[in-house]
Amino acid sequence: MLRRNKPVTVAIGMIFALAGVAFSSDIAVHKIRVLAVDSSTHQGLAGARVFVLAENGKELATATTDGSGRTTLPVSVRQDAPKYIFVDDPRHFISGIQWRSSAVEYYITAPVLEVK
Repeated sequence: MLRRNKPVTVAIGMIFALAGVAFSSDIAVHKIRVLAVDSSTHQGLAGARVFVLAENGKELATATTDGSGRTTLPVSVRQDAPKYIFVDDPRHFISGIQWRSSAVEYYITAPVLEVK
């Protein structure tokens, strides 16, 4: 009876190990640096929200800039590929740029929000 149980236990262990490898292999993590600045003064935007969107509109990552307008975002990619990266600050128009898979740094300028 022990001989019959032992192969079954080994087979189950192998299935879990293979599933773990497949699950972890489909994730790619990009760390990108962003500098968000005012388009007229080129001063960093402190406290601006930076976010990455997939083509379907799903938000993939978000971060807030520091006092100099800089932040780093870890972007995990599974099925949804990043499409755009945006900066949102209440004193400026929302601004963004298309995602570049080879880029590790983005410089995004935001025009001052003026309502006339």
